[in-house]
Amino acid sequence: MSRLPTPTDDRLAAEELAVALVEAARRAGAAACDATVGLSASLSASARDFAVEDITRSQSRAAAIRVVVDGKLGFATSSDAPRSADEIDELARTAVGLARLASESAHNVILQGAHLSADEARAAGDGLQLWDDETALLDPGWATTQALAMERVVRGHDGVIGVRDVAVGLRRGLFALATSTGFVGSTRGTTASLSCSAVVKDGEAGKLQVESWWAAARALASLPDPAVVADEAARRALARRGARAVSSGTMPVIFDAAMARGFFAGVIGALSGSAVARRQSWLADGLGEVIMPAGTVLYDDPLLSGGFASRVFDGEGQASRRQVIVDDSGRLLTFLLDAQSGARLGRPSTGHAARGATSLPHPSSTNTTMSGGRGDLASIIAETKRGLLVTRLLGRGADATTGDLSRGAAGFVIEDGEIGHPVEGVTIAGNARDMLKAIDRVGADVDERSALRLPTIRFAALSVGGTT
Repeated sequence: MSRLPTPTDDRLAAEELAVALVEAARRAGAAACDATVGLSASLSASARDFAVEDITRSQSRAAAIRVVVDGKLGFATSSDAPRSADEIDELARTAVGLARLASESAHNVILQGAHLSADEARAAGDGLQLWDDETALLDPGWATTQALAMERVVRGHDGVIGVRDVAVGLRRGLFALATSTGFVGSTRGTTASLSCSAVVKDGEAGKLQVESWWAAARALASLPDPAVVADEAARRALARRGARAVSSGTMPVIFDAAMARGFFAGVIGALSGSAVARRQSWLADGLGEVIMPAGTVLYDDPLLSGGFASRVFDGEGQASRRQVIVDDSGRLLTFLLDAQSGARLGRPSTGHAARGATSLPHPSSTNTTMSGGRGDLASIIAETKRGLLVTRLLGRGADATTGDLSRGAAGFVIEDGEIGHPVEGVTIAGNARDMLKAIDRVGADVDERSALRLPTIRFAALSVGGTT
């Protein structure tokens, strides 16, 4: 089995470059500044017709400097990180020059970083189990073998006539940050993913049903067998045969864990400090209010071992900590703030600055989890006399400012506590804030495949548009 060479640990070199960029920016006239360096590599493979369709490998080595000069912000990036003193100085001078052309703002601040040495930050990051040496190899032989295995299994199901996508992805990444306030730190991580779709014929008119399934993990050893992913994709597609609309009405609606994740992605977006500061959030006035029924907790934990968004420090060097967003009384306790959005709202950063190697900081959640539920999808269905189970949503989410939502949906009718015929061509409508309060049942079956970790949820009553 062929392997790409394991990369050397570049953390020290990345930290040294970030520090050099900060020093160059100070020499060029920056009153305050920070610098980022990012090194990443990825490999993807896909299969079709029992052959490797595509295999792609990419690498990136990027850097950026953010400076504040007389209250003015300048930002310069390089897709090919500087390798010489002259290149470092040029990028720093560019950032300072851009700042002098910008407008002054009291919200342009560089924060004091966490009280961690670079050695402590590296050790703490390693303790979060975000890196796997085997995954970091980006082995093309492993990737193609998994892709071919998934296609073989999914096509082996009676009724499956083809695939739309069969893909494997591997990635490793390193991020380093240095600030003029003295913080230096780096973090690294790996991810691996499997995804598979199945296509089935539905009736005699050429209608097709397509469903997918996927898995992701920090380490190869934590991924399921590819057959598990392929079998689930086939099962979901085959279950869609005979789908039809239902009569319009108001009824209980269940979102499986994947659909709950999609709904709460909009909730998290509405909690972004930048959206709140611009008054472009339907939760802008919600701080301290009861926005959800009591009994469950929504919390953010950047220190979750193996989490997809785990980190020791945020994109501005602030120490990571677990925070409750909505407590068990249903009360909203915090927005997600970086330095700039916090300054606009007159509040301190909550340590939620996210940032790529060539992007400015912006507020973002980390590993957000809903806890306190009971049972699972099957038990919630059994408790529902009549309603709709949603397994797919189409179209855009809730309007960012008003919260109004209208989306196409597919799933299954629920009759007498059991799954009935598959449903398509229906619309779910409501207001996201009202929908939050309408949640009357939460499961304990948290989907842990991403940083937004949600269980099955049920809304007591939503408007469903179908046939008249």
